[in-house]
Amino acid sequence: MCNPADIHIRDTWLHHLSVNKGLSKHSLRAYRTDSQGYLEYLHEQDTPLNKSHKNVVRGWFRELLAPPRGGKPISASTLSRKRSTIRNLHQWMILHGHGKIDPTSNITLPKIPKRNPKFMSIPEAAKVVENPSQEGVFQIRNQAILEMIYGAGLRVSEVANLNVEQVDLKQCMVHVVEGKGKKDRIVPFGPPAAIAIQKLLNGPTHPNVGALFLNKFGNRISTRSIWQICNDSGKENGVFGLHPHAFRHTCATHLLDAGADLRSIQEQLGHSSLSTTQRYTQINTAALLESYRRAHPRIDRSDDDG
Repeated sequence: MCNPADIHIRDTWLHHLSVNKGLSKHSLRAYRTDSQGYLEYLHEQDTPLNKSHKNVVRGWFRELLAPPRGGKPISASTLSRKRSTIRNLHQWMILHGHGKIDPTSNITLPKIPKRNPKFMSIPEAAKVVENPSQEGVFQIRNQAILEMIYGAGLRVSEVANLNVEQVDLKQCMVHVVEGKGKKDRIVPFGPPAAIAIQKLLNGPTHPNVGALFLNKFGNRISTRSIWQICNDSGKENGVFGLHPHAFRHTCATHLLDAGADLRSIQEQLGHSSLSTTQRYTQINTAALLESYRRAHPRIDRSDDDG
């Protein structure tokens, strides 16, 4: 149960995020889930949303990190996301006259270790993409999906939302319509992806119009199904824990290794900030350092195990 007035404020805020900020359905779902937990806690504490304060927020965080009924505590990264959610909510409330303070300000959280994106080697990526899961027409479809994620560096939602007319097989270009932040971009992909997509379109069941990637019922494939395809294809080729982001990160890393500049990679991936793209330089630098230590004649490797 939640206070109806609080629910109205929260729903108006979510509408603002959807219409004015152009957040994806996935992001909106996360914002709704996080804020719902917060509103339920406020209701338990008999505290209206516009009267929330730091002690209430700290109490919610303590309960999330150490659930009173023996539940599983959340991770530091999830807690950080939840704080970001309710901070956004309270700052919007202040801006629109629904509140006067942001109770999340100056509340410290556990430090979260930075993790570089996971990526595959070139042989691993080639093996997975060329030998996807399933058989027959679905294997053809899956290869086209993996080739597009790896070849163009698209997000999983962008792949699922592709229509046939957005892909130029002659020019090897794809028009991403309303990607993250509802931004359009046109990016290249490689000939292997063009060959895989052409094979898919030449199949007996594809209508050649509308959604490019279809499920077994002939409807647009879901992002959940693409996640499963990535994971299953990885398992069948001895590469475990794969997800669409891993293919996207692999695309960026291999572009960087081949000499592409960060600005070009930023445009390819559709990052709004160059700092997001710069994560890949950390991977590239680490690999370079390791190669240097193995190969340079002036490195004394006799102490490596000491």
